[in-house]
Amino acid sequence: MTQRSIWRAGVVFWLSAAVLWPAMAVGEGFLERFDQGPAGNKWVFGADPARSLRWAADPAAKCLEFASAASATAHAPWAVGQGSFELEFDLRVASAHKQPWRFAGVLLGLSSSPPDQWKDDTLVIYYYIHLEGITAGACTGVPYSKTSRQLAPRYQLSMSGAGGHQYSVQWPSKDVRDMDLRLRIERSKDRRLRFSIYRTDELTVPWWEGELDLNSPANRGVAALGKGPLNYIFIRTKSGMDAALADRDGAAPAQDRVGGTFTAIRGRLADDPPMQRPAVAKVADAGLAPGEVRPYLWYTKDELADLRKKFNEPMFKDYRTVILRYADDPSPGKVTEPGYAETLWRLGWGYVLTGNPAYKKRCLEAVDELLVGTDRIPACEHGRPGKLRRHLNIDEFFSSNAEAIATVYDILFDEIPPPQRARMKRFLEQNHAYYLNRLAANDWWYANNPSNTIAVGNGNGGFVALALKHSQPNWESTVKQAVDNMFSGFRGLEDDGGYVEGVMYWNYALSHQVMLGRALLRTTGDDRGLLTHPAHMKARKFVEAMLAGNDTMLCFNDSQPWLNGLVPIVDVGSRTKDPLLLWLADHIMANAAADPKTPPEVVRPHYSIMAFLFRDRTPAPAECPPLPTLAVLPSLHSGVMRSDSAYKPRLLAGIKGRDGALTHHANADQGSYIVHALGEEFLLDPGYFQGNADMHSLPLINGHGPDPKGVAKITSSWEKGDLRCIVVDSGPAYRGAAPQRPATQPVVPTGEFGGLERLRRTFVMAGSDALVILDDVVPRQKATVTALYQCAAAPAARGTSATIARSNGSMVLKTYGPKLDLKVLPRPWSKDWVYARTGTKWHTLWGDYTPEADNPLITVLLPVAKGAAGPAVDVKRTDGQIAVTVGAHKVVFRKDSGAWTCPQ
Repeated sequence: MTQRSIWRAGVVFWLSAAVLWPAMAVGEGFLERFDQGPAGNKWVFGADPARSLRWAADPAAKCLEFASAASATAHAPWAVGQGSFELEFDLRVASAHKQPWRFAGVLLGLSSSPPDQWKDDTLVIYYYIHLEGITAGACTGVPYSKTSRQLAPRYQLSMSGAGGHQYSVQWPSKDVRDMDLRLRIERSKDRRLRFSIYRTDELTVPWWEGELDLNSPANRGVAALGKGPLNYIFIRTKSGMDAALADRDGAAPAQDRVGGTFTAIRGRLADDPPMQRPAVAKVADAGLAPGEVRPYLWYTKDELADLRKKFNEPMFKDYRTVILRYADDPSPGKVTEPGYAETLWRLGWGYVLTGNPAYKKRCLEAVDELLVGTDRIPACEHGRPGKLRRHLNIDEFFSSNAEAIATVYDILFDEIPPPQRARMKRFLEQNHAYYLNRLAANDWWYANNPSNTIAVGNGNGGFVALALKHSQPNWESTVKQAVDNMFSGFRGLEDDGGYVEGVMYWNYALSHQVMLGRALLRTTGDDRGLLTHPAHMKARKFVEAMLAGNDTMLCFNDSQPWLNGLVPIVDVGSRTKDPLLLWLADHIMANAAADPKTPPEVVRPHYSIMAFLFRDRTPAPAECPPLPTLAVLPSLHSGVMRSDSAYKPRLLAGIKGRDGALTHHANADQGSYIVHALGEEFLLDPGYFQGNADMHSLPLINGHGPDPKGVAKITSSWEKGDLRCIVVDSGPAYRGAAPQRPATQPVVPTGEFGGLERLRRTFVMAGSDALVILDDVVPRQKATVTALYQCAAAPAARGTSATIARSNGSMVLKTYGPKLDLKVLPRPWSKDWVYARTGTKWHTLWGDYTPEADNPLITVLLPVAKGAAGPAVDVKRTDGQIAVTVGAHKVVFRKDSGAWTCPQ
């Protein structure tokens, strides 16, 4: 009978061997323990000048070494025949540096001809271990060559080229070291092809599995592929950096190789006896080490009764409401997402704080879903081909799983079954080793990046080491490295208390610094400076400069409009008895208790539970203490002006400059501002993912805005009586500025950016009546300036003025000076998870004008309560002076040495 192939709808289908292959004698089982060495063995090796496949130099090692330094082949005969079979490879991946779209590696499996004789009609069933991960597949021809044909539809077994990827499962970390695997292939009697990948530390549940049904309706009537039955077990290394398997001259660099050893290959046909596999060593639970008493990281047994008493005290009712709301959430969490750590936190602490055994049961089930396996991971879809059963990723954001396991291991130690406890400890040890691996590699996420990830990665790494202090001899040196990295690499926190990335990352980063500091203080009596760092102790200064006028915080840089910073606020507030910080912490929790839709980034279990644990019993004042009417952070060149000292002043303006430390969480927003009044937002900063200059309230010069890395210093700030002033020199930030993308801006650039003589913005708050802004813009060549106002509701524009209406009143915007015709552009939210949910309708109010050095643009913003009339505005220009009168307030600007100023 002949064999033929059919290409239908881009997919090749395969009928069973029993139907189309000629009858063959029943074969025998296959067993290779690599203990015979090169003499007298059954393997045939192809040319291999780079020695990519070789027996171990030490005969006692009993293994075949592989390295994808160059292309090489080896095969051994095994006549599978027509029936079912099982084949599995035991191997260790000694080293692989994870890289997307890089496919140097090694193939192994079964084929109908030797690997050095593969042709277009050769049948190949394989695993492919490469730099992205591991791929399972079946095809005709050389896998991934231009003429090969994959049998499985895309995502059935692998990504099959989607996005340039080929993996079935990705490596769980950047740097793979000594990973022991069992790769299994089966063809069943009902003609199904099954692939299973096991980590040999836990063989009860596969890491990944996939299936190709050879009897699906789409396969009926399709001819078999390949010249004949599967006759050869093969190994083939691949050194090329593309997906095709054509040979490439030369050897791959060390960082682009996958290396390891084969330790056994076992094959079984239908009538063979069961496979004899080596026993897998189980990690024994040694219980408590001498001198070890648990729990110790968060509390002791002697403190548990008081902790539960505190949890039920009226003072903490809002904390209790939020914590139990999370604990009672029936959702099991998504094990493939970093937020799964929150599931372990909410259930573990739910039990500790209440004694309810239902929480403990669910917590330990959640632990096993992470460490043993689960059926809840979506399958056969983009990014998740086949069926992932165990989520093994321990890198970067997933380091939070290790910290959560360390917490549960500590607080529930006596109540965790010993086998599960052993798995948890092994997981912690693996994470500890990987953390040290990342530090040695100077990995940017842990050691070479000034942003929040330094605090998070090292906070988690140090905490895990502390959890292993009784079993890891190097725990103390690990903790020292973690603390040193926080102080040397983490530049987000400035000396005056400011945080350069915004309030959201302030909370995210500092919560991990506080977590490790508190655990060190409790465990060793020394916080290593993490809690007492002078910049952290100035948290109140940052709060005073960031509190907005509508029960949120300013969302400059990559943040969102919410009250954030719960953990650093509670930590400093409780240790210093600061009334503002204590009031604000309790207020955040009261808001969250009243609103179940509070974003998890504000009060998720990690934050709300730490806040409860660290909040002392000092009562907070009933009302918010008075706030400063002018607050400027010199490190950030960011400031706020308030018309009064109330928590919600009648008028508030936040001003954004920039200098000093910088991370990638920076926007093109230098010189921009926000305006709140009457308890509502009128001019907004659009927050995270909206970083372009045209998305902020600032001027564009021929369509060009500031460079996010540019400097825009606050050069002056003062208050006198009811007048308050902040001046931002944002001109230097525009040097080298790139034009805005036409798709996201209200106007197309009208010319080149020829530089600026000056761009200085003066903001003056006239009591609670008005915010007056003078834009001193002097380009070096003729230019068109676009004035931008980012509105929190659709404005009604009328030539040189506009009105923005909200629930409590309106904001009247009037412009004076160069003529401009204001227009309105509705703006979509991009990747937003807060503003879009609030119902805020973002609109850009904009107008073009020609700048004049002696006639600068003046913008007056007037808050008007519902049913009230706004104050009159009068602008008088004389030689070298502009006087703006708003109600009873007079703001005078004077020209001094060619530049406009507002003298005190």
